[in-house]
Amino acid sequence: MKSIAEGFIRNGIRALAFVSILAVSAGCASADTFWTLVNVNFDDGASATGYFTVDPTFSFLTDWDIKLSGTSFTVAYPSFEFTPIDSHYFSISPTDVTVGDFSVSQDFLTLIPSVAMTSAGGTITLATGSLDCYGSPCGNLVTGQITDPPPVPEPGTLSLMGAALAGIGLLSRKRAARP
Repeated sequence: MKSIAEGFIRNGIRALAFVSILAVSAGCASADTFWTLVNVNFDDGASATGYFTVDPTFSFLTDWDIKLSGTSFTVAYPSFEFTPIDSHYFSISPTDVTVGDFSVSQDFLTLIPSVAMTSAGGTITLATGSLDCYGSPCGNLVTGQITDPPPVPEPGTLSLMGAALAGIGLLSRKRAARP
């Protein structure tokens, strides 16, 4: 006959396994994608550095900070950057990202990846892009990539999943040892 303690332990292990699987899948499914600009250079000598973050449905940018340097535009604004505070316009889809200030200075940056962005991330070469200063083109993309490194699991999630797997292993061993 099974003791009450064995049943309690078995049910506790099953519950722990279920909760850890839910925690891991929920964390992976709903995360924003964090894209970093890498070696983004324009033909007028400008370069762009920074990042943008996209929601899982690619409906909107959740955050961005893109700094421009080395262009005629940055002579007037040497430390110009596009952020949620100073960008009055943004557009995002899997095939392009645009940030800018159309309401005041007519400055904007457009980047178009060579393949569609996905929430899976990765590294994508930029196919084309442009930088407009005061409403006029001032630079076309020469080189650049966007990258989203794979997510690193949180230590708490790893320990929870490890405990669940260890419990499942012990339960399996116990079942195999029964006559």
